[in-house]
Amino acid sequence: MGTASPFVVCGNPARGGYPILNPDGTVNVETATAMGKVDIQSSKVPTCGAGSAFKGKIEDADEIDLPGWVEADNGNGFEHEIQNQVLGATACPTGGPFTDCDMLIPIADEGRGNGTKIVMHAVAWAVFHIVGDGYGNPKYEGYFRSDVPYVSGGETSDGVPTAATPRVIRLIE
Repeated sequence: MGTASPFVVCGNPARGGYPILNPDGTVNVETATAMGKVDIQSSKVPTCGAGSAFKGKIEDADEIDLPGWVEADNGNGFEHEIQNQVLGATACPTGGPFTDCDMLIPIADEGRGNGTKIVMHAVAWAVFHIVGDGYGNPKYEGYFRSDVPYVSGGETSDGVPTAATPRVIRLIE
């Protein structure tokens, strides 16, 4: 399954990240909820093993497929268009500012590289309520949202849906 996001969060406590992931890569809702406010984009975000140049941003990417490696960024410049909406959440506006809104963010279990080449291994999605104004350090912070539903598994397909594939249904008159 894929979508786009401007951020990626290190959720592996074994790699110095926030306590979001269980050892099997699934989201631990109880510990993630107990975190309170965490840095989403700053010089203090956990790197999951990537170097200190990682600041929480994703490089310009049209789609993030999970599980998979995503190119990360040093945190300057580019603000990705928000291309995701979650049922029961307050959508962030396309292009920002990303403040007082909810965003589906990929959660990484590992990071590699530094400087101009940083990659993060994203294994799950989580919804965060984003606060901040895009300035200062941190630029953005967030609260894990455990009260909104989201897809946590599936595969990309253009064929007939099966029990393993997520579905989007739109009711019209």
